[in-house]
Amino acid sequence: KPLLRANPASILCSALECTADECCVHAPTCDSVTSCPEDKTLRPNPSMAYCQERVCTTEECCVSFPTCSTMTCPKKSVLRRDPSSITCSTKNCTPKECCVPAPTCVGHVCGPAVVPMNEPNSLLCKSVTCSDKDCCTEEYSCRGILCPNGPRILTSPTRCAARTCTPEECCGGSG
Repeated sequence: KPLLRANPASILCSALECTADECCVHAPTCDSVTSCPEDKTLRPNPSMAYCQERVCTTEECCVSFPTCSTMTCPKKSVLRRDPSSITCSTKNCTPKECCVPAPTCVGHVCGPAVVPMNEPNSLLCKSVTCSDKDCCTEEYSCRGILCPNGPRILTSPTRCAARTCTPEECCGGSG
């Protein structure tokens, strides 16, 4: 991006009309900035960011540190509460700043029409607050199970051993 040279009236051109090379200089890029204020970092791809004047300013070239909302936490951890309000201490967020161990489903109370999944202490939640999607499953039912010895179906068990109930669980051992 060209900028007019300083004191253009004092430039002597080689012909009747000046050329761009005689009158203009290339605008500097942000990679010419050597430091930013304490709470900022050099913008990404500084060599591609052209400045408006002959000297780049920190306002043009320095940006605030990112927030934790840009962070991807490692396995078995989740973002802290309200990650967009946590500003990282450097240009790269760290798990120590942004992440906490993922909570388990222990103590989560499932909503209506769902029941707790097996082994809640081994189920990790996907955020700092567990949800029914993390910890609960549809209530298992004996609906649709045909008993081999007739229509003798027990009251639906609270939980079957697997996602699909078996005749043994629903027919009182006569299946």
